[in-house]
Amino acid sequence: MCVISHTNAAREEIEKLLSAHPSAGAFLNYPHFVGTVTKFVDHFIALPYLRGLGWSVRRIDDEVFTAVACAKLASKPRLRAMARSAEHKVKGWISRMELARDFECDPLQPLRALKIKHRPRQSLPSSPTGVELQELKGEMVKAGLYRFADMTVLANKALDAYPELVNRIRLRFPLVILDEAQDTNGEQLKGALINNLVTFRYASCWELWCSSIPHESHEETCSRWRVAHRRL
Repeated sequence: MCVISHTNAAREEIEKLLSAHPSAGAFLNYPHFVGTVTKFVDHFIALPYLRGLGWSVRRIDDEVFTAVACAKLASKPRLRAMARSAEHKVKGWISRMELARDFECDPLQPLRALKIKHRPRQSLPSSPTGVELQELKGEMVKAGLYRFADMTVLANKALDAYPELVNRIRLRFPLVILDEAQDTNGEQLKGALINNLVTFRYASCWELWCSSIPHESHEETCSRWRVAHRRL
């Protein structure tokens, strides 16, 4: 069984309730999983794919990434020159560098630069400052430092490259309980991630039970919950 929450606070509450039950405490141990959506995506999809590329992992944290990347600005002459008159803009670009969905990396070749997601009013990838941004992203990856959004990109990349992962995860977790399912509209749940791994069966305004059975709409599942709740 897999129980996915959106926050660590919710995860801790779930673990507290399970540990207090004489039988349910077993769900806190292997082969079960209780954790946040971030931990689930990282542990089962993004990190295995990342290591398969030959990349290391020191830290996944936006603030740490920003601090280290901005400290490297001095080694990038074009960006450094632009920062003299537009420091806030340049540091904003650096702090929000995330892997582009279509980035390419050959594990057999030295890592030098990585394509990043292009944002409005950001230097074009082919421009001198755009090239330095991509080089800087490559250096950050070589140092094992990532933004949280990078993990989402890597997870999507993994599922694109290895579509059989979906069935493997479904076999690993035939039952998924998604806590606070009404909040499943974040970037991490879009595309080929959680919504692609499971299809929804029963829902309420507080939780959604998921399995590999045909999909029904959120309105239908909420209606099913209300009927069941009245019967209780």
